[in-house]
Amino acid sequence: MADAVTFRNALIRCGITQEQALAAIPEQGYTNMVEFSAMSEEDVLWFVKAVNKLPAPAGGDPPPPRPSIPFASIKKLKAMRNWTIECRRMGVVVVHNNFTAAEMQRTIERMDFEADLAVNKPELPELPEKFISFGTKWRAFIEGLKGHCSVLRGCMNIPIAYVYRETVAPTAEQRAAAYDSSDARLMALVLLEGREYRQDNHRLWDLIRPLVYGTAAWDYVKGYDRAKNGRMAVRVLERRGEGDAAMDARRAKAEDILQKASYTGKSKRFTLQSYINLLQGAFTELEECGDPYSERKKVDTFVKGLTADRFMVTRQAIIQNEDTRNDFQQAYAFVETMERYNVSGATQAHDGFDRNVSGVERKQGNSGNTNTSWRSPAEWAKLTPEERSKIQSKRDKDQSKKRGPGKGKELEASKRKLAELASDVVRAMEENGEAESTGGNGSGRGGNGGGGGEGQRNQSGTSPGDQFGRQAHAVTRFAKEIHKVFGGSAKGGSQE
Repeated sequence: MADAVTFRNALIRCGITQEQALAAIPEQGYTNMVEFSAMSEEDVLWFVKAVNKLPAPAGGDPPPPRPSIPFASIKKLKAMRNWTIECRRMGVVVVHNNFTAAEMQRTIERMDFEADLAVNKPELPELPEKFISFGTKWRAFIEGLKGHCSVLRGCMNIPIAYVYRETVAPTAEQRAAAYDSSDARLMALVLLEGREYRQDNHRLWDLIRPLVYGTAAWDYVKGYDRAKNGRMAVRVLERRGEGDAAMDARRAKAEDILQKASYTGKSKRFTLQSYINLLQGAFTELEECGDPYSERKKVDTFVKGLTADRFMVTRQAIIQNEDTRNDFQQAYAFVETMERYNVSGATQAHDGFDRNVSGVERKQGNSGNTNTSWRSPAEWAKLTPEERSKIQSKRDKDQSKKRGPGKGKELEASKRKLAELASDVVRAMEENGEAESTGGNGSGRGGNGGGGGEGQRNQSGTSPGDQFGRQAHAVTRFAKEIHKVFGGSAKGGSQE
C-alpha cells in the first residue's frame, strides 16, 4: 500500500494530476517505478497515447471524463524511467520519494545531453599502433588506447573507459562527491557487473587483442582471451608498464631532460617554444610519477636553461618579479613577449627568433668571415664601399671555383680569340674611314666630269653600302663572342 501511495506521488510530480489518469496507470499493470522502467523511451510515448484513448469510467452524475495525461508529462515520465534504470546500474535501491524535482531535472539534463550526442557524434581518436615494448613507446601506446576509450561509448552510453577504472565497487566518498559532468559521475558509480558491463568488457578486449597479439605484451594477457576480459588485460599491462621500476625509469629520464635542456637561440629547429614544450613535458612526467616540481623550482630550471647572451636582462627581470618568480606559465609568457618585441633586430617576431641568426651564422661559416648571401637593394646601399668590394671579390672567387680548372683554360682561349677579333674590327673600321674619305673625292670628280655613275664608288671599286655591311658584320661577330665568353658569368655579377 505504501508503494502505491509513493508511486502515485511520483506520478503527480511528473504532472499527472487527473484522478482518472492516476487510476488508469496501475490498471494497465504498472504499480511501481521498477515495473514502469521496463518500458523503452518509445514505449512511454505509446503508453501515454493508449491511456488517453481509454473510455471514461462508467457511472457517476455527471459522468466522469476520460483519462488524460498532459503532453508535458511525457518527458517527465521518461525521466522517471531513466532515473530508475540509473539507480539499478549503480546498485542503489529505488525509493519513490527519492525521485525529487531536483533529481528529475538532473535526469532531464542527462537526457538532453545524450540527445545532443546522437546528433553531434564526436570523432573517435585513432587507436595506437601495434604494441612495441614497455620502454620508451609504452606511454604513447597506453595513452592512445585510453584516449580512444574515453570517447568510445558503450551500452550505458558512457565512455567504456569506466571498465578499467581502479575501484570495482564505488565507495561512500565517491557516491557523495561532486562531479564535473554526468559522464564522470556515472563512470565512477556504475557497478562492474550485469549484461551491459559484460558487453562493454568484451568490446574492450576486442580493441586490445589485435594490438598486442604476437608481441611481448601478449604473454601477459593471453590468459584473458577465452573470457575476453578487457578490464584485466588493461590493468595487467598498466602494472607491467607503470610499476616501480618503470616509474623510476620515467622519473630519471625526466630529470635528465631538465638537467640538460637549454636554449641558445642558435638552432634553426629548436625554437623557444620547443624549449618550453620540452620542459613542460618533463614537469608533467614528474607529476605523474608522484614527484612534482614546485612552481618556483620550475622557474629556476627554466631560467637556468636560457643561456643566450640576449637573455641576461630577461633572466634578472624574472627572478626579481614576484609573479614570474613563482609561476612557470607567467615566466615563459614574459620571455615570449620580450622576444616578440625585441628591438635589437637579432630576433624575429615569431617563434623562429633564432632562425634568422642561425641562418646568417651558417652562411658565414661556409664562406669564411664574409656573408655572400643575396641582399635587397636597400641593404646593399647601406654597405660601405670596402664591404661591397670584399663581398664582390668573394663572389668572383666562388664563381671561379664553380667553373673548375677546365673551364678556366677555355675562358683564356676565348679571351685570346676575342682580342684577335677586336683587332680585325678596328682594322676594318679604319679601312672604312679611309674609303669614305677617298670616295668623297671621287664623287666630286664625278660631279665635275659629268660621270654620275663613277661618283657612286671609291677608288677600290667598293660602294658605301658594301663598306657598311662589312662593318656591321664585324660588330655583330664581336658582340656574339662577348656574349659567348662572358654571358654565363654575367649572372653572378655585382648587385650594384
